[in-house]
Amino acid sequence: MSSPATPAPERGEFPIEKMLQAMEELKASDLFVCEGKTPAIRQHGSLLPLRAAATTAAELTRFFEHAVPPAA
Repeated sequence: MSSPATPAPERGEFPIEKMLQAMEELKASDLFVCEGKTPAIRQHGSLLPLRAAATTAAELTRFFEHAVPPAA
């Protein structure tokens, strides 16, 4: 892995917008988020860790509850 790609986020927030913005700026193709892991992006075939704390289950739950509507 290479050096981190984005500034550190505010604790207690899920900075998905910053991650997506970093992806756009760096022309990254994928965003990887997993509970207990530092988020990363794929840029030109390489994985780059983002300057962010490991993602918590609560952060992922908040993000997906907001981003994905409940099933009908």
